[in-house]
Amino acid sequence: MDEDKAKLVKIIISVACVVIAVVLFFVFNGSSGGSGKVDINTKYILCDAEECGASQKFTKEEYYDFLRESGVDPRTAQYAALPCPECGEETAYKANKCPKCQTIFLYDPEAEDYKDRCPNPDCGYSWEEERIRNLK
Repeated sequence: MDEDKAKLVKIIISVACVVIAVVLFFVFNGSSGGSGKVDINTKYILCDAEECGASQKFTKEEYYDFLRESGVDPRTAQYAALPCPECGEETAYKANKCPKCQTIFLYDPEAEDYKDRCPNPDCGYSWEEERIRNLK
């Protein structure tokens, strides 16, 4: 009978571990509360030149190929000036796409709250803010 209890305890602990792992996965990777989901497999750049403003969408692989071809280290590419595919100037930067309103915008490293906050006045969504709020 003690062996049966020991097996039952092991099964309960195993199931609890799986449930915790699934919850942690969704908290840190998957869910954004139904307001929109960040697509980590698609990358964007946006030209900051006033006369251009072009944006380009890449798959993750295309983006890293583009960085290598541009001579930019992917580990430091967050704020690196990149050549704009439209105007050719080094005025394009890694951009963010709002999962709620689809606005493509540049991260704001000097933001007072979250650098990923959507600049669209009708939106203002921040995935980071929501992720942190869901951790509490």
